[in-house]
Amino acid sequence: SSQIDLIPEHVNSIKSWMQAQGIYIKEISINETIGPLDTNNPGKIVNYFASLEKAKINSAARACWEEPSANNISSCINYSLDGLLNAIDKKPRPSWWTYKAYSDLKGTLYNLTPTLSFDGLASYDTAYNSFTLLIGNKAHAGQNLTIRLTNLHNINNLISTDKVEVSLQKIPNQVDGSSLNEIVTIGKIIYPVINGELVIEGIGSVSSGDAYIIKILPIQTDVCASFTYTDWSTCTNSTQTRTITSSLPAGCTGGSPVLSQTCQAINSVVC
Repeated sequence: SSQIDLIPEHVNSIKSWMQAQGIYIKEISINETIGPLDTNNPGKIVNYFASLEKAKINSAARACWEEPSANNISSCINYSLDGLLNAIDKKPRPSWWTYKAYSDLKGTLYNLTPTLSFDGLASYDTAYNSFTLLIGNKAHAGQNLTIRLTNLHNINNLISTDKVEVSLQKIPNQVDGSSLNEIVTIGKIIYPVINGELVIEGIGSVSSGDAYIIKILPIQTDVCASFTYTDWSTCTNSTQTRTITSSLPAGCTGGSPVLSQTCQAINSVVC
């Protein structure tokens, strides 16, 4: 494990030591995080975020360092939000987009099981019925990424069919500290969900230091606008019923089909 991965262990160790000394505190804050070699590395920044969340601290501050290729000017004093913005044009760097992606994790927060190469966080937002993952490559080389999520059927309303829509965006690692006008949109893919398990493959090799935003949404279906029915049933208790044989557009759900109507039975007389 790297020193970043050991943050939870270090926090638990100091908590245990303080408790043994009769020292009780309400909050723990880390006043400087993210070292000089990682300050513009999205994958490593995600690794920090995940470790800090696992440590259950109350707050953490980003450290500032000398700017890359900027005559030793410190990001503490050049109005760059501690290096989140490019020192020259003041536009967002990949690190800024990584912080934004972290702040966009709304709702219930989940820790992911890390590997030697990847770490990250996830959240489920009930307001938008979406599940979002923030994944970073913390290794020093490109790695293939496969994500396995289980028990998704326990999240209400996320799995309305046996498939979900997965959108992929990438925050590239730019070691020169240059600005990034927008994150890279890769596209949307429909994946099957089998017994509550979703396996996201096909992302390919993730370069060292890259981070990915992966959003999972239920399949959006059209509302049915027209229907074809069976014939009305015999009038029984002043009611006739019928069933739907087809609907449009294809694959639609819902709508306002008319499946019953009142009726009056006609009595026939046989002579």
